[in-house]
Amino acid sequence: MGEGRERERADEQIPDPLIERYCDPLTVPRALMESEVYQMHRADRSTSGPSRMRTAILPIDVVVSPATPADLGAINGIYNHYVEATPFTLDADQTSMAWRREWFGSFSERRRYRLLVARSEGVVIGYAASRSYRPRAAYDPSVETSVYVASDRVGRGVGSALYSTLLRQLDGEDVHRAYAGITQPNPVSERLHERLGFRRVGYLSETGCKFGRYWDVALYELAFPVLRRCRTRREIAPGRMQGDPDAR
Repeated sequence: MGEGRERERADEQIPDPLIERYCDPLTVPRALMESEVYQMHRADRSTSGPSRMRTAILPIDVVVSPATPADLGAINGIYNHYVEATPFTLDADQTSMAWRREWFGSFSERRRYRLLVARSEGVVIGYAASRSYRPRAAYDPSVETSVYVASDRVGRGVGSALYSTLLRQLDGEDVHRAYAGITQPNPVSERLHERLGFRRVGYLSETGCKFGRYWDVALYELAFPVLRRCRTRREIAPGRMQGDPDAR
């Protein structure tokens, strides 16, 4: 079996960790229930013997942890590659380190806005983030998520491991919905999001102009399994982060 086929199989075995807590179909939101990974999980539970609970599998040499200021150079390098070489981000200009440091200030190791990195032998090879979806207070329970992997590590399960870890952490916070915009075409990213329980809820035609042409963007949504009480910003304890310098 070729290396590419082995990588594809490894990625297919990385599921959404949220299902580990929601085995009863009555407690699972429709978006998650319809996802490929949940159906695989239900099939496993129907077999004889104890349930084979699927969990996110990290590549053997990869560690996922909260990002630190020392990681910002590597994060900036990973992101700027996608700015220069792809339409997957519709940023047209590379981000500076000054801007990146301000961006880093919007994250915390707790609460809604998280920044995780994947390291291999101490080197940052990818990152995942959850940020403010919109600056208006009524949008506070929603986040925008993204994941970027170093170009030479794509297809090795790093993105799946980062994203599933991020979603598992957000599942314990006051987050009701997660959204991701995917520039079209990008079938790899779409499969990843669908595998993690996202579903397509919108489509923006020719919404971005880059590389001399217009690009469509598909909007994906994840409904978190626990019903979150609707609270205004004034009801949230002081000290919770507000605003996000990434809303450029």
